[in-house]
Amino acid sequence: MELVPGRSLTELPTGAREDALARPLVPAGAAFLCAALLWATAAEPIGRPAPLLQR
Repeated sequence: MELVPGRSLTELPTGAREDALARPLVPAGAAFLCAALLWATAAEPIGRPAPLLQR
């Protein structure tokens, strides 16, 4: 099936790069990992739990 005569669907348009879709995924993946690490460390309690009050 060809939409444009002489061109296949998998052929890139003129001026397009093969990695144009993958390049934005690198900073997005790094930002996701940073956010996940920040969330994981912020969710942990810091230090010892407070002692229970004895009455």
